[in-house]
Amino acid sequence: MAAETGILGLSVFLGILWQLFHTAIARIRTRDKTNNEEREMFAIYIGILCGLVAFLVHSFFDTNFYSLQLMIMFWVMVGWLVSLHKRLNNEGKHDIKEP
Repeated sequence: MAAETGILGLSVFLGILWQLFHTAIARIRTRDKTNNEEREMFAIYIGILCGLVAFLVHSFFDTNFYSLQLMIMFWVMVGWLVSLHKRLNNEGKHDIKEP
């Protein structure tokens, strides 16, 4: 990745990953174990996080970053993780109206 995007591109990508995993680990440590709705969303949150880790480990040994479909899937999963993080922190609670 450094050969194609340069040191600046690599550092920005690693910075995004660092911030993503840093906030995810902090969220895992401070979760509420009593709320049932949060438990279900938290399970999805952990699943997406594990999927991203598996994707990155596999990308270390193979060329997944050259496939457009796989990169779109990667960034969609990052978007879902950020969205779930905001929902679990009640930042987006007013956006969703439940019946």
